Amino acid sequence: MKHKKAELLFEASVFLGKELRSKFGKRILGPEYPLVSRIRNLYIRQIMVKNPASSSQSELKEHIFDAINKFKKIARYKSILIQFDVDPQ
Repeated sequence: MKHKKAELLFEASVFLGKELRSKFGKRILGPEYPLVSRIRNLYIRQIMVKNPASSSQSELKEHIFDAINKFKKIARYKSILIQFDVDPQ
């Protein structure tokens, strides 16, 4: 997640983290700041979803997109950029 205002990003990341945690429980890590927490005047927060190999990828994606759609319906969070990294280092 990226935004130019650190306070709004913090609030939004906590909200999205709670939404995801309600579905996935302890498989959600974060939200937290990465080692480099600001690039090109955008603050960064990340949330990691741990998915066992035995679980369904399509169900996982469906639940994540449901949470993000609920997140984007909140007017003050519409300007927050959400990027996905399917293979984080």
